[in-house]
Amino acid sequence: MYGITVYSKVFGQRIDWQKIAAALTSAGYVVERDGDSNQIFVDGYYGPAVRIINGLSYVTDEDAPDPLTTAEAAAALGLTPAAVRKAVQYGTLRGEKRAGAWFFSIEEIESYRAKHRGQQGNRKHAD
Repeated sequence: MYGITVYSKVFGQRIDWQKIAAALTSAGYVVERDGDSNQIFVDGYYGPAVRIINGLSYVTDEDAPDPLTTAEAAAALGLTPAAVRKAVQYGTLRGEKRAGAWFFSIEEIESYRAKHRGQQGNRKHAD
């Protein structure tokens, strides 16, 4: 089985996994999904599967967008760069540090947004 990471082309748009699985199954693929990630697994040669997924208006790891900088992640999440760094410090946002700068995948930003939807910062913690 070959894993293909899938992203939405429109930031924040939900991925319709049933639609993707149905399209791949109708093309003869055996499909499995890892529910905790943005990956779908297909048997056989993955090239046509990637083209099918791209045809459904999704982006795959074959053509995934570049990771976001701290400032870009902050803008995408409606936070300040300092709040993004705090989220990394608290372990609620995962990123990769390269040459002293943080970078974030679109997948991680979407995951953080889904988990923290409607929440606001500066909460007092219970003693």
